[in-house]
Amino acid sequence: MGYAYDRMLLVPVARPWLVPGRLGWMGACNYDVGWRDHATILRRWQALWRVELVALDRDVMWLRHLEPIPGRAPALEAALEAALYCPHVADEVPFDEDATLDRLAKTLLQPMWRPWWD
Repeated sequence: MGYAYDRMLLVPVARPWLVPGRLGWMGACNYDVGWRDHATILRRWQALWRVELVALDRDVMWLRHLEPIPGRAPALEAALEAALYCPHVADEVPFDEDATLDRLAKTLLQPMWRPWWD
């Protein structure tokens, strides 16, 4: 899956989780998720799992995972939170009868997370 961008904008904020608010990002407005909700989730994920916002598109958020989640229980917690925050993260797991929270947790151990909303 290739993505090409021809522009970059550096946003002056103290913490990466403040970027959606500074930009007035409306990427998840169809799900009634506003910038305050994004900031809350991103701040929590940064503290818990060292996940950091690195890019925004119109309806896609790119998050960098700085270190592996330690253990199965925290990985499952991360998967559940990710699925509740952004239902489309489950689309990153090939759908079949085995598409479980465990499989989503394994996907979230990758270095980049890509929540998206339509």
